Amino acid sequence: MLNTSHDVVGLDLLQSKFTNKPDPIVDRDFVKRCMEGADAVLHAATLHKPHVDTHSRQSFIDTNITGTLNLLEEAALAGVRAFIFTSTTSAFGRALTPAPGAPAAWITDRARNELGWRPVYDFQRVLDRLRAGQNPRSPLARAVGSKGYHAAAFADGPYPTETQ
Repeated sequence: MLNTSHDVVGLDLLQSKFTNKPDPIVDRDFVKRCMEGADAVLHAATLHKPHVDTHSRQSFIDTNITGTLNLLEEAALAGVRAFIFTSTTSAFGRALTPAPGAPAAWITDRARNELGWRPVYDFQRVLDRLRAGQNPRSPLARAVGSKGYHAAAFADGPYPTETQ
């Protein structure tokens, strides 16, 4: 686990050094037990576009909708003070597909304007670090590493299908 002064509970279906509770978030009783004593939740446990060929439509509904609802409701019942949901950028669909010759789109306009958010590790920082021959990832990204989307079946890349 990360070196922190907080007790961290890592939920995921795939075991890793950051997962100490390998169970599905669709199990409401499991989620309830995990919320005991929690004061914050960082939720990133959803299925993404690369899972389309390896998971059923019902799995997407169970994980992304029912699992998220379980986390939200159990967090509220447990009196959790903060809930952060971070989603895959593919949830924005075609919004992230720029017109030919246009730069990539980043969905941060509202967070910057309304919340005053200024990312430290933004795309410009990545480019600057690459130009300087440095690792472009943030300290957190380096600590967490890459677990991949799937177990060893797709060890040579994160996507289970070929792109065309």
